Formats: sequence, structure tokens, C-alpha cells
Amino acid sequence: MAKNKHLDRNDRTIILRGIVERSPRTSVALTLGKDSSTIAKEIRLHRLTIPPKKFQIAKNLGGPIVRCAIKDCIHIQDGSCPLHRKTQNGKCFEPCDHPQPFPCRQRDRWLACNGCPDQKKCFRFQYKYDPDSAQNEYSSLLRGSQAGINMTTGQLDQLASIIAPLLKHGLSVESIVSNHPEIEVCAKTLYNLINDGYLKPYGIDRFSTRRAVNRRQSSIKKNYKPRVDRSYQIGRTYKDFCEYIKQHPQAYVWEMDTVYNDIHTGPFIQTFLERSSNFMIAHLCTEKTADQMLEGIVRIRDQLSEEEFKKLDLVLMVHPLNL
Repeated sequence: MAKNKHLDRNDRTIILRGIVERSPRTSVALTLGKDSSTIAKEIRLHRLTIPPKKFQIAKNLGGPIVRCAIKDCIHIQDGSCPLHRKTQNGKCFEPCDHPQPFPCRQRDRWLACNGCPDQKKCFRFQYKYDPDSAQNEYSSLLRGSQAGINMTTGQLDQLASIIAPLLKHGLSVESIVSNHPEIEVCAKTLYNLINDGYLKPYGIDRFSTRRAVNRRQSSIKKNYKPRVDRSYQIGRTYKDFCEYIKQHPQAYVWEMDTVYNDIHTGPFIQTFLERSSNFMIAHLCTEKTADQMLEGIVRIRDQLSEEEFKKLDLVLMVHPLNL
């Protein structure tokens, strides 16, 4: 059986079809993958009660008062009405909200009168099952159950009577919850009740707690460091370099660095140091810019020729200070 699944409009339409066609509730339940008791509860909960005649009092102009009567009640026959209603000729002429209808084999078996051929001439109470009305009623009930808090008014009154005087004395919510085991909610739930305004009618708001009173407003930083785009470092970190050296031990590793006396005025010397032989190449630059650093690499490539430069398995490691 499918569990924890709500009935939708299509499922309720199948239930109505089963009522009209007088199909057993077990077959309808197997079609929907539910238990037969679930189908019965659905029909009893959302069926509409239609009395045979409504209790109305119509005042005719200059004529007598006309009252509609009802005769589908067990108490009319035996005279055992607990409300002592007046009866006449097997009919009750006084309104009643809780009548006890006579048993009906079709109605009591299928729990609804949809599809019964004797609906028009039947004098009993009738039950009608409407899938659209049932779906709207269920959706409204579901939204109402999900809104608000899981606490009655009496429980909320008891909770407010405990924490209100303690908060006025300056105690924190955490200390109140820890020292009062009769409070059945945690500190987080209690903060939510206070912040959402459920305890405001009792004189408790969010400024009644020490956390809100002692909290300082964070100063807004006017000068902030802009975010740097470091997407170019993907696949070019030191970890990636170590993995590449393990896979290509024959590669020539050159360490690039920049030497200078003054970072603002220079001069700047771009150095290339080959790790295995400690051979160094230096290139004089007028500025410490990316274009100048690229010019030093291009100069080495031009001296070796582009074909010879491509034959070498070169790995260039930039000094961290130059990032």
C-alpha cells in the first residue's frame, strides 16, 4: 500500500466513480493503492449532508405561517426525542441540528447517495460526495494546519506566564529554558515565538530578550576590497605543478622571479633559474607589468627560435611574490 501520499482531485474522481457504479470500497482502494478504511474516512469526512426538506419559515402576506417538516428521524416514531421536539402526524416541525435518520441499506453501505435511482422520491437524509468540493475543503484544511504554531491558546498563556516576569528581570532565554523543565520548547522555538509576535499580547517582544537589547549594530564598511577574479588559476596552482612534475619528471623547470631596489622606480630585473643546473637568465625591464614580463619570455623564445622552443618541455614556475 502507498503510504504518506495525499489524495488529489483525480483520486477523488475515482472514488466518486466507484460510488456511482456501486463498486466495493476494496476495489477502489486497490486502484488507488490505499487501504479501504482510508476511502471510507475520505467519504465520511467530505460528504455533504442534504436534508429531505430544509427547516424554513415562510411568512405569506396576510396568510398563515408555513413550516417545512421532516420525518426522517428515529425519535419521531418512538417519541424518544431528547430535545422534546413537537411532532404531528409522524413529522417534526421544529429545527434540529442533530437528527438521527432512519437506516438506509444503500446509503449506509456506500456512505453516499450518488448514483441511487431513488434520490428524487427519497424522504431520508442524503449524502452527496463531490470531488471538487472535497478537494477544496481538504486544501483549505491543509493550508490552515500548516499555518500558525503547534500550540494551543492555553499552552501559550501558560508559557507567557512563566517567561514574562523572568525576562523583565533580565534573564536570558537560554537560562530560563535550562532552569524551568516545565517549558516544553527549546530556546530556538521560544525565540521564534517572540520574534514572530505570538507573545506580543502578553507584553513580550523581541526587545525583551537580552540578546536583542545587548546586540550592537554592525558598522557598514565603506571601504571594501573588491573581489578578485582568480579563474585563471584553475589548473595552474602549486598543487597542479607538483602533480605535473610527478607525471613528467623529464620536464625542465624554470623559476621566474623579479629583482628590484624600489618597487615604484625600479630598475626591475626579470630572472629565469633552471632548477637542475642552476643556470640563470636575466632580463632588464623598465616596469613591473605583465607586458614587460611577457616580453622577457618572448625574447628567450626568439633567441632559441620558435621550433626549438616548442621542442623543450618547459615548465615555468612563477615566484609567489609575483602573483
